Amino acid sequence: MLVVSFTKPVRDAWHFLGRLAFQDRNALPPGFRGHLDLPPHRTCIENGLLRVSGWSFSEGSPIVALTASCNGAIHRLNRGVARKDVQAAFPQIPQAEVSGFEGFLRMRLQRDGRIRVAVHAELEDGRKVPLFERRVRVSSPAGANFLVLLAKRMTLCAWEGYWPRSWEDFRSRYRKFTSEIVAQERLLPMDLDAQRQYEAGLAKHRLTPERLAVLRAETRRLAYRPTISIVVPVYDIAEAWLRGAIESVREQAYENWELCLVNDASPAPHVRPVLDEYAALDARVRVAHLRENAGIAGASNHGLRVATGEFVGFLDHEDVLYPDALAEVVRRLDRDPALDALYSDEDRIESDGRRSLPFFKPDWSPDLLLGCNYTGRFCVYRRRLLEELGGFRAGFEGSQDYDLVLRVTERARRIAHIPKILYGRRRVPGSAAAERYAFRAGQAAITEALARRGAEAKVEMFMPGYYHVRYALRGNPKVSILVPMRDRADLTRHCVASIESKSTYRKIELIVIDNGSVEDASRRLLDELALRHRVLRYDRPFNYSAINNFGATQATGDYLLFLNNDTEVETPDWLEAMLEHSQRREVAAVGAKLLYPNRRIQHAGVFLIGTEGAFASHTFKHLPENTDAWFELAQIARNVSAVTAACMMVRRQIFEELGGFDERLRVAFNDVDLCLRMRQAGYLVVYTPLATLIHHESATRKAVHPPEDERLVRERWRELLAAGDPYYNPNLSRTREDFALDMPR
Repeated sequence: MLVVSFTKPVRDAWHFLGRLAFQDRNALPPGFRGHLDLPPHRTCIENGLLRVSGWSFSEGSPIVALTASCNGAIHRLNRGVARKDVQAAFPQIPQAEVSGFEGFLRMRLQRDGRIRVAVHAELEDGRKVPLFERRVRVSSPAGANFLVLLAKRMTLCAWEGYWPRSWEDFRSRYRKFTSEIVAQERLLPMDLDAQRQYEAGLAKHRLTPERLAVLRAETRRLAYRPTISIVVPVYDIAEAWLRGAIESVREQAYENWELCLVNDASPAPHVRPVLDEYAALDARVRVAHLRENAGIAGASNHGLRVATGEFVGFLDHEDVLYPDALAEVVRRLDRDPALDALYSDEDRIESDGRRSLPFFKPDWSPDLLLGCNYTGRFCVYRRRLLEELGGFRAGFEGSQDYDLVLRVTERARRIAHIPKILYGRRRVPGSAAAERYAFRAGQAAITEALARRGAEAKVEMFMPGYYHVRYALRGNPKVSILVPMRDRADLTRHCVASIESKSTYRKIELIVIDNGSVEDASRRLLDELALRHRVLRYDRPFNYSAINNFGATQATGDYLLFLNNDTEVETPDWLEAMLEHSQRREVAAVGAKLLYPNRRIQHAGVFLIGTEGAFASHTFKHLPENTDAWFELAQIARNVSAVTAACMMVRRQIFEELGGFDERLRVAFNDVDLCLRMRQAGYLVVYTPLATLIHHESATRKAVHPPEDERLVRERWRELLAAGDPYYNPNLSRTREDFALDMPR
């Protein structure tokens, strides 16, 4: 152990040098106010982007442009970002409300080191004024040698004014700091290549006046043309954004709409005249002015009482509906009038008007909805159902829409997803306190939903707005773990040892199925395992399906867990994490998060029509273990089309009802085929990230996909393949596993 002890003057000097190395040079001249929020003094450049953000305003000549410079390159920053916190601090300054700025510097980081980030303002009178300068210690994701790593950790301790007492103190403090860096890096937007592709897709599919005219004519010919009421609660919002929201409804290609604007006693002087102006301009616009503030839930309920449409959608007062939004909703209703709820994909609108961060969503996924409000802002509901439910509920402010969608989907007969971006969420910074309250309200909404459904469970928020549901186990059922093997005794030994030493669930039956091992080490291991577990012999040619079916007939547990011998348990409660879902009557199969030995993802669910023309592929393959890619989907329990039988738990009763694995699929896709038959029978398949194992993929046998196996599943599931994976999205790549964009040509 490394123990260092110095006198107080030496420690004070150490602290001073650490601060000196990272001090800011705020060059704010008289008449300027502001603060540089990002970048932090230390950060990791993982995707070539460095975020710069903060706020600034001039009390004299107005600022007309802001630029950031780094390593000789100059980058223009986006201005006009709403900053309610600054407005509250400087209520007498009109420009304080939109004094925020943000932008991204493209970095070509060759090695770790310091960079200098400077922000300059260009004024209306032509002057260029330096505002901020910050020295930033940046590092790449690549590892460093021991001495560099040690120097980084010591510098960190100096910066924090903390004198380490041991090597473990170094490690603990450094890990905490780097986790904060990761949290800050989550603020980064989609990478530039994806942004360019998205912008190219938008340009190609832009709704020209000609296209809108065709769409408008098409909707006029529909047999079913219900009135759709759009409810907009209005409070303290910039006039330009309010007008943008209203105009986005008036510009809809579908004309049979009703706009219900509810002034929630807004203190903004422009709100009442703007609403009255539009009410006089368009007979389809209905306005209500509340005398007292009712909150967003109360104002929305008032709008619901004003609405007369058969269906009701909700629009935030700063957001926009894209021109084809209601047309796409009605086209879907015309095909399926029994629908009670619809939702669509959405994107973000940046402060400069750019569209970014598209969220192409899966079809209805009840488990994903318990992990996050993935249905988003724009949902359209049958009004009668909303009235039966009593509309929005007080006490869930900030997550009132989350609470509503949870209640609606419990009662809805049919739910549809429209895989097109119909809604734009404007990026508006909110107060941290309000966001924390909203996230807690979301947690409460999920908790109440589970109670209504009779589920005994607790809800854990693992990051803001994202939740894990932990169901209580019912009883203490036996789990039979089936582990096929052929030689490679070292793999099986490690697999069994990890089960024995790490598993906290103890009522298990471990069955090792030997398929023709010939090595002496394997025979010795089997003899050893037979003393404390069950060992079965299957002395026939390799057939993965037949081997596991044979093992299942010999098992005595109520739940079967199929496990490859090239896996090792990581999370001690892995069995509980899988069993809690397997015990749900609507769930047939549960899969785990599997990692390569380098801790990159090997499996986080299976989607159909996979890479390189394969029938199916694993999602998020080769991405980091804790990746936040595609809205954290790798870290949330969610419904998928299939999971790998390298680690899959099924209820024995369902397995036997469906006849087990199809033994015609000797090597590949037998697990996917079983899962698809489960879904065909009306069951759900669940992926959980809370059961994590290491998977040395195909270490025992080579990874091969016999063409006869692929032909069989393609023929059997031809219609499903043509329709597309319901838990994926047609706007995402069919040739990559990382949810990359691939908008239809």
